[in-house]
Amino acid sequence: MRTVYGIPPELQYNKVLFVEKRGFNTMLNESGTLDRFNMGVVGTQGYAPRAAKKLMEYLINRGISVYILHDCDLFGYNIHERIAEGSDTYPMPLQVTDIGLKVDDVKNKLPELTLLNRDFSETLEQFTPDEARVVMPCSNVYGRRRGRV
Repeated sequence: MRTVYGIPPELQYNKVLFVEKRGFNTMLNESGTLDRFNMGVVGTQGYAPRAAKKLMEYLINRGISVYILHDCDLFGYNIHERIAEGSDTYPMPLQVTDIGLKVDDVKNKLPELTLLNRDFSETLEQFTPDEARVVMPCSNVYGRRRGRV
């Protein structure tokens, strides 16, 4: 194999996984998943900074598929949305594939969901009232619970 774009052969992948959580690199590497799928991995530890989005853009422009893995929570959905649709700090939408955990995935795995007592008011402040009603149908804009999910 030869060096492409100044990247050594051992780092040349045809897809890259961006993980919202830090520390998955070791687990994915030790399991053989990265080698099996010829995949690189980047942990962004929460919201992707502009540098990570610029890296995603660089990879996409070179035909490398980019996948986003995130939690099934408001932050996870928002992280994917800000990458896929753009944000104030990086307005360019990126053609990424969302492989994050969805509500239906959780419902299929756990027959009875337990809603933890958690105050989402800080998270909900990031959304307009209309967005908050869509994302948290059992809460009002200020995060107080009105019902069970």
